[in-house]
Amino acid sequence: MRGGLSYLVGISLIPIAALVLIWVIVLETGLVAWQPPVLWVEQFGTSGKANNAVTGIADGNSSLYVAGYLGASLFVRSYDGDHKLLWQRQFGNASVASVSLAEGGGAAYVYGSVNGSAFLRKYDSSGTEIWSSSFGGIFAEGGVTAVTVARSTIFIAGISYPGGNDGIFLRSYDLNGSLLWAKLSGSNITGNRASGIVSGSSGFYLVGNEPVPSSWRPSGAFVRMYDSFGNLTWSRGFEVPTVSPQRISRDSTGIYVTGTTQLPLAGNVLSGEIDLFVRKYDFNGNVLWTRESNAPDNSNVLASGITSDDSGTYVSLHANHAFVQKYDTNGDLVWWAQIGGQTGPLATIESTVTSSNGLYVAGFTFGILAGQKMYSIQDAFVEEFATSSSLIFFGINPPFSFVAVALLGGGVVLSFLLLRRLWKKKVHPSSTNMMRFGSDKNSRVPKTMVR
Repeated sequence: MRGGLSYLVGISLIPIAALVLIWVIVLETGLVAWQPPVLWVEQFGTSGKANNAVTGIADGNSSLYVAGYLGASLFVRSYDGDHKLLWQRQFGNASVASVSLAEGGGAAYVYGSVNGSAFLRKYDSSGTEIWSSSFGGIFAEGGVTAVTVARSTIFIAGISYPGGNDGIFLRSYDLNGSLLWAKLSGSNITGNRASGIVSGSSGFYLVGNEPVPSSWRPSGAFVRMYDSFGNLTWSRGFEVPTVSPQRISRDSTGIYVTGTTQLPLAGNVLSGEIDLFVRKYDFNGNVLWTRESNAPDNSNVLASGITSDDSGTYVSLHANHAFVQKYDTNGDLVWWAQIGGQTGPLATIESTVTSSNGLYVAGFTFGILAGQKMYSIQDAFVEEFATSSSLIFFGINPPFSFVAVALLGGGVVLSFLLLRRLWKKKVHPSSTNMMRFGSDKNSRVPKTMVR
């Protein structure tokens, strides 16, 4: 009986060990994860050896606006709620170009630069160009120009070069393209940068950097609020040098700033050489909390972006790979996901936005995303995630992922029951035959046993 018990234990461990092995493999490869499901992805670009990228994305309520560059041409395109491409417009022909995007009243406002000359352009929901305004003397690389729309006013920020040094410029337009005011900010020395802008209820918020001519100083990085006329309301700095704020967003509870740091911020510990940070302010500029970490793959962070709504704050970053993370209003990390999954190609996120449909991230990739094809050496992409995490099983989204897990679990149970039945046959061989022998009328008991 003891041998039979050992046999039962041995064969019972087979399906359990197989299940554990499979589970470890899929967890390590990212085939099973508790992450937001991917709802849609599109990879596109011009053929050949061109560089393609999405650098701006905006929610148009019932549509999605995407802008960037395809080779040397800038573009803006629109998708409907079912991800069908409605229209695309291409313009410009430059070796150096960048573009940002904002939405207001269903229209798309495209702001960028071509060979050092800046422009602001409005398209309606059908792709018709309504007006265009340009101004020279301004050079802007991707990520250092920003545009936002607040009610009936457009605010833009960028870099200009008065007297050979760079300064931060601020400009405001009405929705008809008329310039309302223009101002120049900054210390008029090299190193000024305006990296992110977001509208507020009575003006706008700006993040950037103004160098302070000192060998060792607190960082010249700043977070500022301006009123709707461009007057400074308040300004906040950072407590350590080597801080690089890169994007800013807001929701109904406060302002969120994200970027990178090479030193620990207050109440935090440096996780790597270059960390991601997320900091929340109230609307008066008081710090509410700060979170600091390296990338989910424990690598240094190279860049980041941010968008917020009532469902949470979403931070995008690229390190060895591209990631997006969700924080709640208290600064707790809710989930993170990698673009293309853990086995996906190298990618960089340039812009993020939330909508009623989900979270959109966009940028460029050097490989093929799931279900897509490669057009050039660097392709543009747009990917949509759900805002809530769930079970992803071998690339299967819920609810079918739960069905697949249930089937796998059922298979393990059935295997156990089958092995148990085999064990019974091995330990108790043909007990029914023994009973049959005892009831046979022709069977005889030896006479020597009868008294």
